[in-house]
Amino acid sequence: MPLHGIIQAENEIQLYNVMITKRFYNMNDNIYFVKQTELILKEDVDGVLLAPLFINETIDFTRNCEKKKIPFVFINSDIPNQKNLCYYRLIFTIVVILRLI
Repeated sequence: MPLHGIIQAENEIQLYNVMITKRFYNMNDNIYFVKQTELILKEDVDGVLLAPLFINETIDFTRNCEKKKIPFVFINSDIPNQKNLCYYRLIFTIVVILRLI
């Protein structure tokens, strides 16, 4: 399961002072997704890994990430013409926040 891989990676990179915060959202609730993205933008993060299920909401979020110079990577779905660093095809829905300590 991909979440187990993220947890394993988190355990391995803690040695390098990297902290991962996981924020989950309901795949049927775009309002909760927006609330999660607003919380992320209030935090001091160095990068975001997200599954862009809600296209318009994700575009709004990533534009705000661009303004704050927060790099982002899409997983599971790609949105054309965005400035994501890359896209990975996985089978799960999660937002992962990277923070360098």
